[in-house]
Amino acid sequence: MQFTLKTFLEFFRCVEHQFRTVHHPNIRITICSKANFSYLPNGSPSIFPALALPSAVLHLLCVSVILTFMQELIEQTLQNLSIAYRLVHHQAAYTMAEMEALNLNLGCTHVKNLFLRDRKSRKFFLFCVKGDKPVNLQLLSIKLGVAGGLSFANHQQLQDKLGLMPGSVTPLGILNDEKREVTVVLDSGFTDTELVGVHPNENTASVLFMFSDLVRILVEHKTPIQYMDLK
Repeated sequence: MQFTLKTFLEFFRCVEHQFRTVHHPNIRITICSKANFSYLPNGSPSIFPALALPSAVLHLLCVSVILTFMQELIEQTLQNLSIAYRLVHHQAAYTMAEMEALNLNLGCTHVKNLFLRDRKSRKFFLFCVKGDKPVNLQLLSIKLGVAGGLSFANHQQLQDKLGLMPGSVTPLGILNDEKREVTVVLDSGFTDTELVGVHPNENTASVLFMFSDLVRILVEHKTPIQYMDLK
């Protein structure tokens, strides 16, 4: 089995499902190599050393491994594209208001990211806009030609499509969209030479680079892109 983020997420969901339905306080798991997984009795892949762990500890361990995997993917992408960037660690910020309250004075435009879906959850969009700009979802729906309007995707869809947790939505999560199912909609108000700040798939840090470099990342990943002016 290939060692990918999707494998981690499938395992993570299996663990959560088992705890939720069986209410088992512990789970026994076995070690595996990078290329070959051992398996739990129910057939799900195991990625940790053989020992019994409380569910809360296993939950945190899964999250830690997933975040590490995603951060390495981001760093590798930035290096491969020779993108100059700055990484700043800070307290967790789940909303734009919380980010502004940190008063970091980073000298950048913070990007507000909305993960949206159509009424039947067949189309998914990641709308990236300047943090201080209000968003009218009805107007955005009309301009994108989405019948029935747009609404926020739920946390499971966010995890399935972008491998992200609520409060950590970022355009860099698009690197986890292996099937290119999510269209990124960029606010036309950004300029190429504008320094922007986004989360590196977790909300306890921000990575800063030029907006043009963000576009390069999306293009290199072959992500569908649309530009939108909501004026």
